[in-house]
Amino acid sequence: MALKHIDQDGIYPGGKRGLPGRAAMAIVNENSAETEERLSTLESGTGGVDGAIETLQSGLATEAQNRSQMDAVLGARIDSERESLVALGARILGKNRLINGNFDFTRRGVAGSRTSAEYVEFYTVDRWVCGFVGINGNWGVGGTPLGAIAGSRRFLGYNIVSVANNNSAAYVGQKIENCDTFAGKTVTLSIWARSNVAGKKIGVRILQLMGTGGSPSANTSTECPAVAILTTSFKRHSFTVTLPSMAGKTRGNNGNDSLFVVLDYCADSTFYAGQIVAQTGLFEIAQAQLEEGGVATDFDFRPLALELTLCQRYYENSYSEDIYPGSAAAVGYASALVATSGYFLSASPVFKVPKRSVPAVTTYRYDNGATGQMSEYGTTGSLQAGRPTSITNISTNGFEIRSDSSPGAGNAVRYHWAADSEL
Repeated sequence: MALKHIDQDGIYPGGKRGLPGRAAMAIVNENSAETEERLSTLESGTGGVDGAIETLQSGLATEAQNRSQMDAVLGARIDSERESLVALGARILGKNRLINGNFDFTRRGVAGSRTSAEYVEFYTVDRWVCGFVGINGNWGVGGTPLGAIAGSRRFLGYNIVSVANNNSAAYVGQKIENCDTFAGKTVTLSIWARSNVAGKKIGVRILQLMGTGGSPSANTSTECPAVAILTTSFKRHSFTVTLPSMAGKTRGNNGNDSLFVVLDYCADSTFYAGQIVAQTGLFEIAQAQLEEGGVATDFDFRPLALELTLCQRYYENSYSEDIYPGSAAAVGYASALVATSGYFLSASPVFKVPKRSVPAVTTYRYDNGATGQMSEYGTTGSLQAGRPTSITNISTNGFEIRSDSSPGAGNAVRYHWAADSEL
């Protein structure tokens, strides 16, 4: 029952305003009784309030539990998506800091030989350099036997035919842009390797080359403590080291600092406790990988199109795949029309990939591969002459070509080219 209201403004018999006192007190008594009854009901719980409170408390507890479970599910999903993004990034950019570690690209050539009493260093397959002193040797690319190494098509071989003395040295390696790559971290290099004679050895060094220009700090060299002992069949070997920190060091200002991964086949007695002094023989390696951490993981296969793009940051030429600089090749060449004597139309090749630095550009004659020349053809298509080329306006994106030997107006010139900005 609702509580009653005491009227204080109404006019009652006798002309008095407000409910008379006796009647008003009766209403007060009734309201007090009603209030008492309601309080008793609340205290006894017979009105269902306790049940309602318990139901509310149970519902809140269930909701809190559900929220906690949903937060856990959402957190796990966020973690999973984050891991997926990290994995995707690793898949695209690659955990392997070596480029062309599977030796898929050989735009410079597939074989060569050198003999030198003095130190010499030269590039072989894309991104891979070879160096030696006092060595008679040759290098080449071979086809990996099916079933020997999963996913490997090619290997890089180096054959030390003879050495001049105990100070002779020979190595292959790759220079990775940026000297502070993996600085202060543990890294693992893994390779598949074999030799023509069991027992041959490979040592590994990793150099932090500070570059040139300005006042760079001294280079550092970290030698892996153990050498790999080869058999005549391909076997995987790994080398783990911790690289020095770059804190407090200064790199050169010419932009050519690098992390140099070196595989030594022959070295003097100051390296590897003299284990590879005057070593000769054939050394073949495949699937080279450098990664962060103390364990060699499975080889990282990047898409070939991406791998080629990575290579082309450092070297590119106009030849088709498996046709090499200096060849007479009728496909892939650049051409231009002689507008006026010595000047061409459309004679500014653009690189497919911007180069690491302004490259050295070499031209090759179209009809016979002669270096520093182009082939001039008349209006009837007949070869007129080989013309020396002049390369100008070289940038990281392309270059301009002309000839100072005045090819005839209306004729056409054809040539191949190569751009090299390796470290």
